[in-house]
Amino acid sequence: LMVQNVREMDLSDLTELFPSFLIMVMIPFTYSIVDGMAFGFITYPIVKLALGKGKEVPPALYGIAGLFVANFILQAVL
Repeated sequence: LMVQNVREMDLSDLTELFPSFLIMVMIPFTYSIVDGMAFGFITYPIVKLALGKGKEVPPALYGIAGLFVANFILQAVL
């Protein structure tokens, strides 16, 4: 079902394509929709910052990405 939506994605913009592809790959690999989505939420602002488009990302999304990173770190430690 996820692959059917690839036709509607903007394949010309790497900052949109890479996080979307990562979500589609990580959901089956982690056996968790939440963890797959978390990887996308973390990757999106990182890719935008790396390509100099950091101002396109809302500040709340940086906070959400930080919370997901903290969640992964806490899961690994505990």
